[in-house]
Amino acid sequence: MMWARFLIFNLFFSKIKSILQVNPWGRMRGKIFFSQKLSLLVGALFAALLGAYGLHEFNKGKKAESIHQLGGEEEGPGIETWSRCSPENGSFTVCLPNTPEYRAKELSIPRSKNNLLYHEYQCLENDKVISVSYTALPDNWLKLSPKKLLKRTIYLLLSHLKNTRLSGQTLKTFKSYPALDFQYRAHGRETAGMLVLCENVLYKLEISYLTHEHDQMRRQIAQFIASFEPSKVS
Repeated sequence: MMWARFLIFNLFFSKIKSILQVNPWGRMRGKIFFSQKLSLLVGALFAALLGAYGLHEFNKGKKAESIHQLGGEEEGPGIETWSRCSPENGSFTVCLPNTPEYRAKELSIPRSKNNLLYHEYQCLENDKVISVSYTALPDNWLKLSPKKLLKRTIYLLLSHLKNTRLSGQTLKTFKSYPALDFQYRAHGRETAGMLVLCENVLYKLEISYLTHEHDQMRRQIAQFIASFEPSKVS
């Protein structure tokens, strides 16, 4: 859509040029027409910005279509051989290929002295990394709308990963809970998953795989996410 942006801004600057030309009728006529010229200038600026914004939203919408939201009919491996697992505290249940390894770490919060305690359960299957993690969110974060909270969290999480590019995100509802599908790439690998907000607890499910396996992984990602059942963390 670069041609459309070029056309919009070219029209805008052409309008500026015609407005700012010296008035051959003289200084007094220029003063009389000044307010009209200013109005035209503001109108042209508004039209250009509105057009640019519309193109941005259009392109953003196109990116969202590439996220891993599926109907479950795609070809590729599924989770038929996986087993249902749940941690000792019963914070969730999900299907995994083998027994996950648990680890906890603290994530720093920008412009804050506090950290988020982050619990993660991770397992491997061939060249894939499958994980489920969760954290209890600060009370002041819960004052945000679910949409803002989910978007803020995904960028916070990605800020702790070097050379990572977010390639898609889609807000949705997952089993009555606010959620956000996401997809990002780094170092020849792609990671697709979902954030789920359950009261004050935020869950993250994801599978990381080689980038060229994108198409054949779509079915397994969809089934993995569908198998997830969150619970209230005590």
